[in-house]
Amino acid sequence: MDMHTKCLMFVSNLIFGFIMTGVEKMLEVDFACPCNPTWNGAFVAPFFLLPACTASSLMLLIHGCSGYESVLCSFLPPIVWLALMFLDGQYLVCAMTGWPGTFVTAQNTYLKWCKPINAANHATMLNQSHRFYILSQFDVLSFIQPLFILERSLRANPHLQ
Repeated sequence: MDMHTKCLMFVSNLIFGFIMTGVEKMLEVDFACPCNPTWNGAFVAPFFLLPACTASSLMLLIHGCSGYESVLCSFLPPIVWLALMFLDGQYLVCAMTGWPGTFVTAQNTYLKWCKPINAANHATMLNQSHRFYILSQFDVLSFIQPLFILERSLRANPHLQ
């Protein structure tokens, strides 16, 4: 792959990254979990999947499917999108919540969660939501690290390309 093509791939990924960051920030403002255990996962899934699939498809259309670098490049925007979603945390907190309630910001914290209608287990449920938030951020690290290892091994072993 020549230098011009690599530069074009980098620029297009950079532009997609900025666009997706803006989209995620706009969604964050309008995102309101239904706090219904039956619907939470189904409600959150399109937030994860639709932008990721759209970005990957657009990158495949732009760069084509020739060579591992082009294919890997087309999966970079969806990876960035998933990382943004998991880093935000509120989407996984919503999807994992198993009790009915109202989506609010917890007092004295950054955490948006489903405050239960039944306040008997309020502290326990807030604690559980906080664990979901931390798990969401840990997922980003455990998801991205193998990608860096794969990329380094491909660069170190040109015969694998």
